[in-house]
Amino acid sequence: MTGPARRLLCVEDNLGDLRLLQEALEILQLPHQLEHVGDGEAALTYLREAQAGKHLWPDAVLLDLNLPRKSGSEVLAELGADPRLRQLRVIVLTTAARERELLVGPQHMTVHFLIKPLDFDDFLGVVETIDHLIRS
Repeated sequence: MTGPARRLLCVEDNLGDLRLLQEALEILQLPHQLEHVGDGEAALTYLREAQAGKHLWPDAVLLDLNLPRKSGSEVLAELGADPRLRQLRVIVLTTAARERELLVGPQHMTVHFLIKPLDFDDFLGVVETIDHLIRS
């Protein structure tokens, strides 16, 4: 491991996808402190609590689009409406390029879109890209 651990909030309802992310971080030996919530509403609660000092502020949010309670696009809209939350680095993982074309992040907010690959070796490459985005 090199460098300090980065805090990553993973908003993902699929525990299999979460486990793949954890395995990829371990295999690549990337120093990340991974927090997890399973739906959009829990993500917003977590981030508002982080604003209040109840949690460490994440270096990035890894956001799935298809979430229960509040969708990823609804989460993005609420993040974009809050001056402090819109400063977060958000990385959207989507299964289809078409979803990326249909979704635009809020103005004044940086949102990166990455496609979830089906192949684990390709997924390792995506995780390396996520690490690069967080560190840049």
